[in-house]
Amino acid sequence: MVEKKTYITNFLLFFTLILVFCNTYNLHKEYPFPYHHDEWQHLAISNQIIDKNYNIKQNPYFGEQLWHTDLESGFHLYVAQLFVMTGINPIFNYQFLPALFAVITAFLFYLVLSEWTKNRYVGVAAAVLFAFLGSNVNILGKDYFVPISFVFPLLLSFIYFWYKSIDFKSKKYLFISLGVYFTILLVHPPSFVILLFPIFFSILKNLKTFRKVYSKRILLITSIILLLSIILFLKDNVLESFRYLLNLIYFELGWGKLEIKYSIPMMYGIVNSILALIGIFYSKNKKLLFFSHLVFISLAICTFFVTFGFSVLVPYPRAVQYSMFFMIPLSSYGLLICWKKVCDIKKYRNIEFTKYKFFIQFVQLTLILIFITGLFFPKYDLDNNYKRYTYPVVTQKEYMALKWIDSQYEDNSIVLTPYFMTSAVYPISKNKVMSLIPAPLSGGNTTANLNFFTFDCQKQLEIIENSSVNLVVSRSKMNCNFYKNVYDNETYVYEIIG
Repeated sequence: MVEKKTYITNFLLFFTLILVFCNTYNLHKEYPFPYHHDEWQHLAISNQIIDKNYNIKQNPYFGEQLWHTDLESGFHLYVAQLFVMTGINPIFNYQFLPALFAVITAFLFYLVLSEWTKNRYVGVAAAVLFAFLGSNVNILGKDYFVPISFVFPLLLSFIYFWYKSIDFKSKKYLFISLGVYFTILLVHPPSFVILLFPIFFSILKNLKTFRKVYSKRILLITSIILLLSIILFLKDNVLESFRYLLNLIYFELGWGKLEIKYSIPMMYGIVNSILALIGIFYSKNKKLLFFSHLVFISLAICTFFVTFGFSVLVPYPRAVQYSMFFMIPLSSYGLLICWKKVCDIKKYRNIEFTKYKFFIQFVQLTLILIFITGLFFPKYDLDNNYKRYTYPVVTQKEYMALKWIDSQYEDNSIVLTPYFMTSAVYPISKNKVMSLIPAPLSGGNTTANLNFFTFDCQKQLEIIENSSVNLVVSRSKMNCNFYKNVYDNETYVYEIIG
């Protein structure tokens, strides 16, 4: 019987991981490039590391100094090292990374929840919930390979080893968990920050263990992390350092350019949210309570933003993503509680055995159908409206035009493209831009770039001269006398003459 259950859960897990991969990769079925502007710009920084052999504090699109240290350097170094070691094409292979890391995250959900609840079906349910986790161009998530999706497996790994160190009073697991935690700081600082509060609560709850076993080591490690944080955030003087830190933890309305206020239960799914509430209510497991704390903190940040128009510590769109991500273990546990409650109906002895058996099977089937319905039909317009861009960052023809520029012109040429294409210029052609659509990076005269192709020849020439533009990439023919057409294949490249 045990072997049969193992075969069933293994099959369900295998099927779920395929589902996770396909559901995440769906975005790239007909689009072989990085999809999101964040992806293109993170790739640009990683490509610059490959080209320069180290991570310089410079915006690759302009060759100018960045106003702050690369706070996600761990992510950029990983991506750069991945493509250097494998030798594969970054542009055409980036598309597989979101699906690959989604599968890793789903598998970790399965391993962690199966061990903690002693029930492999709970682990499978968590992996299934992750397969349908909300993701769009505003809140990001598993569909894009960006620092927050890269950090998902690290978050689960940290929580797992953190509680291993507490349960077994193990210094080895403590150092592993803190090593993962420091990696999270280098990869995605908001994730480092969101973990601070539940870590503090868990230390308070296990104060005797920490005092007896870890006191000296915790002090040493805390001192090292504090010192490194000071090095990262230190400026010329205390006041400048304070202002710099404030800019990093204060997120006003408009920080994300596209600010959308979501209903989290609608975004996550009403059924899944109810299951999460059941999981929170019945959870006496200290490990699951860690996730409860994370959900409450994330929801508190979301509520604060909706009420006051700004957030602190973590940007609102990321807090939305955290709220749903950390609800997954609680929802899967809530499903287990519901299942057990159904099975416990046998306690009512006035029900005849045959009727009881049929009734139990009917309720169990209904529960499964409700769970599946909640996954496939969480129709929420605000989420669906922002699943895709209106127009892709770059098309195949536009890629070929930018690649042709790379082969024909020096790397320092300034290329003016349609505004939405700007993020793709450096990763493909290694050239600079006149302006850049705001994402992790930004800069240049965005207003002029946005409206450039609607202006007359005189205004276009004025913008070109002021910005020292060498080349213009257009989706339609340009007729001004200072343009020389040098490339024509449904996308047009013009050299500036005269």
